[in-house]
Amino acid sequence: MFPLLNVFEKIGMKNIWGLVIMYGGFGMSMSIFLYHGFMKSVPVSLEEAAVLDGAGAIQIFLKVVFPLVKGTTSTVIILNALWIWNDYLLPFMVIGNGEIRTMTLELYFCKDEGRCIRKSMGAYFPFGACDHYTDYHCFSLPAEVYHERCC
Repeated sequence: MFPLLNVFEKIGMKNIWGLVIMYGGFGMSMSIFLYHGFMKSVPVSLEEAAVLDGAGAIQIFLKVVFPLVKGTTSTVIILNALWIWNDYLLPFMVIGNGEIRTMTLELYFCKDEGRCIRKSMGAYFPFGACDHYTDYHCFSLPAEVYHERCC
């Protein structure tokens, strides 16, 4: 990581945009690994059936393969979002004590106790809201309604 930081500093990218590029590069490997594993399990017969029905390559991807990948896509989004949201070391080393900070850096540099409590609640809110939504709308329902709404 340190040689990468040196390169980014030399080219003038040790800012928020450099951090976005680093997150994209670091998260890409896990995403490709998950998508590759899933795509190998998609039967070729589905694509062959779509070709027999007269679908082109783009239609096969958008109407046959892409709907099957929804679960993997949501997994990739959730894992990357949690990783980026909770990361402390990379933002600290890239943007440090700059004007624009991530939530973890903002909590680290917080001095006032009241502001720190409000910021920590703000840091929790997005994932707490998602958890509340899935608990209320998916898991507290009868089985028939659950499968109708959430699957």
